Amino acid sequence: MKELEDEIGKYLRKFDVDDPDKITNEIITELENQLSYFIKKGMDRDKLAQEVLEIATDKNVIDSYGRKSPKEPWRYAVIIVKRRHITTETIENVSLIPIGLSMPRRIRGHMTTIIFAIKRVSDKRFEPVRIFCRGILSGLGENVKLLHYYENVRLASVGFNYEARQDTKFDTPKKDLSGGNDLEFFKDKLPRLGITVKRVPFISEVNNFLSAEVQVGDRSRVDNFDLRILRGTVVRPINKATENALIGGYRIYDGSLLEPKVTENGAVVPVDFAIWCHPTFAKYKEESEIFFVGTITVNPVRNEYQMTAIYVIPEFITGMI
Repeated sequence: MKELEDEIGKYLRKFDVDDPDKITNEIITELENQLSYFIKKGMDRDKLAQEVLEIATDKNVIDSYGRKSPKEPWRYAVIIVKRRHITTETIENVSLIPIGLSMPRRIRGHMTTIIFAIKRVSDKRFEPVRIFCRGILSGLGENVKLLHYYENVRLASVGFNYEARQDTKFDTPKKDLSGGNDLEFFKDKLPRLGITVKRVPFISEVNNFLSAEVQVGDRSRVDNFDLRILRGTVVRPINKATENALIGGYRIYDGSLLEPKVTENGAVVPVDFAIWCHPTFAKYKEESEIFFVGTITVNPVRNEYQMTAIYVIPEFITGMI
């Protein structure tokens, strides 16, 4: 844990402590004791340490706990990491088709990416699932071949979702289900598996194609599998990192609007329509024409219609960024 020891030393410089070396040793000793159970079970010591480090040094965690004691963020981080790896959840080997990725966002102290997939329940039955990849696993989806069929992917079943684990691997896929035509997969094949996919003719009509919401307890969220397909020409690609998200996206135009359109509910359809996506999708230059697959919602802050894309399909490329 030498690297972790160095990072704790850097962290403690933010505080006025009398003996930083002593506190560093105390934190390291406590971490070793608290995580020994998982290390003895064969889990990677350095990966566990990295998870703790990521949570403990998160700005929001430091702001909330660091004022009490320099040790408090580490106490909190250990609790989160221990609970993350306690195997009270059901472990399943799942056969599935990954169809898209979310934008990575920081949730409760760790960066999280969602893999959207279709799970094979039986020969004739499929159902949509979300796979949460947290912390050091948030980049897992970037190595997955989307629109391919995988068998026996080891996942933890948590409520209505799945969680990736350290032993989750997307090994060699069995088959490319797109057949080399990604657009046809979403338009024709995916609906046959029970997923709603609608083609939006023009940006000017997005207000008629809002994605549905689902109720989760006493809250609602957009149905990630009530999908829309929209085509547009890139005005500006967006690819940037903030403290709480890795942001990818585009502003696109399709010629259907000459000025913003105000709809009956007061929300606006902008001339240059906003697409948000995983940064790996935000790689095409201006004037490329792209098909986007995702959900259409109204941005509550800007009161503008927008799409959150889980997949992009280039039709004409002027270049890559």
